[in-house]
Amino acid sequence: MVWGPLSSDGLVFGPGSRNFKLERSWNFVFSDPVKLNLSDAPITSVALAFESNLYRQRAAIIMVLYCIQLSRELERCDVAAEYEIRHGVSPDMPNALPRDIQDRSFELFHEGSERQNSFTTEQRSEYMGAQISASFQKWQIISTSVAPEVKEGLDSLLVSIVVGAWTAFETMAGDLWESAVNACPQRLSALSGKPWRDGETEQDDTDFAPDKLRKDESKQIPLDLIRQYKYDLTKVMGTLLRGKFTFTTLDGIREAYWTAFKRNRVGVRACLQANCFDALSVLRNVMVHRAGVADSEYCRRAQGLPLPQAKPGQKIELDGSIVFPLAEAVRDRSRELLSEVDAWIQRGTSVPPG
Repeated sequence: MVWGPLSSDGLVFGPGSRNFKLERSWNFVFSDPVKLNLSDAPITSVALAFESNLYRQRAAIIMVLYCIQLSRELERCDVAAEYEIRHGVSPDMPNALPRDIQDRSFELFHEGSERQNSFTTEQRSEYMGAQISASFQKWQIISTSVAPEVKEGLDSLLVSIVVGAWTAFETMAGDLWESAVNACPQRLSALSGKPWRDGETEQDDTDFAPDKLRKDESKQIPLDLIRQYKYDLTKVMGTLLRGKFTFTTLDGIREAYWTAFKRNRVGVRACLQANCFDALSVLRNVMVHRAGVADSEYCRRAQGLPLPQAKPGQKIELDGSIVFPLAEAVRDRSRELLSEVDAWIQRGTSVPPG
């Protein structure tokens, strides 16, 4: 097989291979954890769940790197055992090693594990950092393979990052809204805020009852649910009103926040107006509902967003330069939203309702 020239990152791409640009995943996976300084206990719980959902995405990649690292260690033990017993190493990779070499390789692997167990915390951190860094380089090399299993696997991994990021965001947005309204029912449960459109100011935001909330009588609060809370709704208004909105869509999420946060909510709305959420919503929808094939809605909504521009019927190819910066932006803006809502609640409890 004839391979092409080295790329700028030192990888070789030949006919049929793809550049998945996995170097962009390093910061996503190994960025330093951020601890938000939140005051409201329920919102702190929402933040912890959000961070846990994000970590599952990172853990999937870390698991791949650890598998590569362990494979490297096992292969090294195989080679060392073969050299020790046969006084040489065959250039061919056998389907199965002879039993004596397998047994000696197993012993060498466990001897190495015991040495690692004796490391201090600092030594282990330094050792594993070097090993994972080397495994990351191997992962990039593996990604250049023309094998369909590799390309399909990496495609699936990138799609899972997109879907996981959306799931983490939509869950956090719904739980955060519910917790906020539960905490400040007098100021938020009226749902009288007017949707804030471009060019409008805080003074333009007069009392407003969205048509959807006026007309959708099917979403009235059932009496049985009120009885469930023994007619004391002071701390569960968010829970009761959550069903009036669709938190599985970006429009539904924005409608919920726009109508609840009527006053002093510039920071809250600004977070949700970030176009990373639009990009994530558009990309997730086309991946989940259209198997990654662009339709007219994707082509229209992707314009002006940091997404691949495509024609209807064209397959959208993801890579690290698209997925990981988008996931990081959604993570960062979501953290800002958590902090803004928490700060709003602390301010709101000291301001008369209205």
